[in-house]
Amino acid sequence: MLDLAGDESQPEEIAPSHLPDVLESLAQAKQRRFATDTEIEAAFRRFDP
Repeated sequence: MLDLAGDESQPEEIAPSHLPDVLESLAQAKQRRFATDTEIEAAFRRFDP
């Protein structure tokens, strides 16, 4: 994660199949549409055993 956040690394390759999702996410971020705390907590709960 830190490698992606740093500005000295090369851009990460995006698989063509992931490009629509990446573009949608960028558009949502530009509109300042982010997940709520409740949505984030629900996503993390999916990983609980």
